[in-house]
Amino acid sequence: MPLTNAEKQRRYREKRDSDPNRRAEFLARCKSKYQSDIGVGKRKRIIEMTPREQRKQRKEWRKIKSKQRKRKKSNHTILTPPSSPQPALEQIPPEHHSTRGRKRLMAKCYRDNDQLRLEIAKQKRLAHRLQMRLLRLKRKSSLNTPTGQDTPRSKARKLLRHWSTEKGEGSRAKRRLMKNQAKKALQFQYTLNAELMNKYRSKNKGKQALSQIIRGKLMRKYKIITEAVNEFRFTAGRQRQKKGSLSKRLTDRVCSFYERDDISRITPGIKDTVTKNGIKKQRRVMTESIEIIHERFILENTDIKISYPTFCRMRPFWVQPPKDSDRETCACKYHENMQFLVNSLHGLNCLPSKRLQEIVKMFACDINKMDCMYGRCMECKDVILQSETDSTINTEWFQWKTKKETRLINNQEKEVTLTVKEKVTDSIDCLIDTFSSEMQRFKVHTFNITNQFNHYRKMKENLKRK
Repeated sequence: MPLTNAEKQRRYREKRDSDPNRRAEFLARCKSKYQSDIGVGKRKRIIEMTPREQRKQRKEWRKIKSKQRKRKKSNHTILTPPSSPQPALEQIPPEHHSTRGRKRLMAKCYRDNDQLRLEIAKQKRLAHRLQMRLLRLKRKSSLNTPTGQDTPRSKARKLLRHWSTEKGEGSRAKRRLMKNQAKKALQFQYTLNAELMNKYRSKNKGKQALSQIIRGKLMRKYKIITEAVNEFRFTAGRQRQKKGSLSKRLTDRVCSFYERDDISRITPGIKDTVTKNGIKKQRRVMTESIEIIHERFILENTDIKISYPTFCRMRPFWVQPPKDSDRETCACKYHENMQFLVNSLHGLNCLPSKRLQEIVKMFACDINKMDCMYGRCMECKDVILQSETDSTINTEWFQWKTKKETRLINNQEKEVTLTVKEKVTDSIDCLIDTFSSEMQRFKVHTFNITNQFNHYRKMKENLKRK
């Protein structure tokens, strides 16, 4: 088995110390080196050290001397055995570290192991990060350039990697080769530039193609569009925008319609915001479905023809459909009760639709006229819902009702007003009568809400800054 480096050094020292002359020469060299280090300032004498450095140096000396005594003692016991038998002496137990010292050493080992584990984990993370970076660079290079081809930057680097035309650096043939390669590359570039400039100045249809080349991906990548413009003496041009585009003309109009208070309501939470492309907006919740909002937009803007998909696409990102968590306040009692009645009648095939706006149009000549909505119109005030089904059949519907209850609060009885959702079971005749009586109140309520929102919107538009 071959010797280790430590064993070789140990044998060399033993062989050197066995010879007195070689030992003396070695000590003399050590002494001269020590004196030279002191003269240079590389080492200090004990009197030149600070008190802290003195304590540290004396501690090291004590350790070295202690090891030397132990080594000398062990060698003496091995090399000089007793010459005559002696009476058995009392066995001395081997020296062991104290309990405190062992614990201290174990704690140090644990700390070193933890430090090494952290270092290993850090190096693994670094290796993984570098590996992923290399993989991304390979993917990017494979996407941008064909397989086996160098990019323009790589070609320029290869050409200038060992560039030197000075005498004394490289052979004459090598310098001539590099000079010819550079000459050929520059000649090709200038020739191509002159040809492109002549084609651009001539009156043909190639100007647009040349302009597209100047705006190319590689020109933007290497940031040389400005140099190309200065060289060819023509602008890179800009991409023309389509004039008369429907989405461009209607964006502001549709956005303002979505932000109307009767179309969407703003959320009150300070953190209830939406951010997209660095634009932060307070979130708004639509009061109705987007199909109904689209129909309202078409009715109010008869001069515009916009499809439902386009209308959905032009919806601002901060105007969103409602969620269950958005219901932080009570809903309108008139609307909810009327919606319950309409749902029940639609299920009995008494009404053609569930939408309240369409149902109101059935019982009014014009929803924008006050007389029709308040029941003063002679043509529509007597419109009654008629049903062909058996009126004696019982049916069910829900209603929100206000009740008063007595509750014990702080050992005292108090009367509390509550709004409770109850199920009502009665005949179809009773359902139709309830619907007819509620319809008149609902028409007045709807007209008031629409009128209030319209006046409120006009006041906001006519505000003037002082």
